[in-house]
Amino acid sequence: MTTKEAKLLSNPLRVQIFGAIAAGAMTTKELSRQIGASLAAVGYHAGVLCRAGYVRVAPASGESGANTLYEVG
Repeated sequence: MTTKEAKLLSNPLRVQIFGAIAAGAMTTKELSRQIGASLAAVGYHAGVLCRAGYVRVAPASGESGANTLYEVG
């Protein structure tokens, strides 16, 4: 694991989000409910995971905001 990867996954919320998405695609709203974090926090950290290539927005999602569907990328 590189230093960059370690830093990326050092955030507990990102680890929770990744674990939840690894079990199956979920929307921002579903992740927020399951993890108990705000929509804004989930959206931000899911975006960080997307930019790093760990997860992606599901092609069929066609949504944004609370209805964005994330899957392991």
